[in-house]
Amino acid sequence: MSILRLALIPTLLAAAAGAQEVPKSQPPLWAAKPDVAAFQRLEAAHLAEASRHIDAVLAVKGQRTAENTLRPFDAALEQINSANYF
Repeated sequence: MSILRLALIPTLLAAAAGAQEVPKSQPPLWAAKPDVAAFQRLEAAHLAEASRHIDAVLAVKGQRTAENTLRPFDAALEQINSANYF
């Protein structure tokens, strides 16, 4: 291995380490300490949003595409999962 290549290794390693951003600390799930009513509002909001996306899928007339079918379906599933896993 040439000297130039050996000299570049520490530089490349330092650049790679500097390029990685340290993840920010996320507050715990229950940090806001919602009461029962607040929890129910959060869950209802997720489910209402999921329902809105499902309605959009069902309302499609004509050819189904990724944009008018898969994206709303994925958005609905994301909301359902958010409600389910909260």
